[in-house]
Amino acid sequence: MLQRITSENLYPGAWDLFTTDMLESNELVIGDLINKVYRNKHGHVVVRVYDSGERYDIFVLNDLSEEREVMNHFGPYESR
Repeated sequence: MLQRITSENLYPGAWDLFTTDMLESNELVIGDLINKVYRNKHGHVVVRVYDSGERYDIFVLNDLSEEREVMNHFGPYESR
C-alpha cells in the first residue's frame, strides 16, 4: 500500500504523510522510507482548512496528555 501511495507515476511531487500511531513492527517493515515520507509517527492529527478550501495546515497534537498541546505544525499546503 505504501508503495502505491508514494508512486511517482501517481504523484511526481514530494509527500508528507501523517499517522496517528506508527507501530514499531511497521517501522521495521517500512525501513528507511519511513523517515522520508512520514512527518510524524504518533499524535492526534488535526487539519485546519482556510480560504474556502484553497489551503490548509496540519497540526500534530500530543495525544498522551489531556492538554493536547501542539507538538508540530506543518503548512500551509495548497489544495489541489
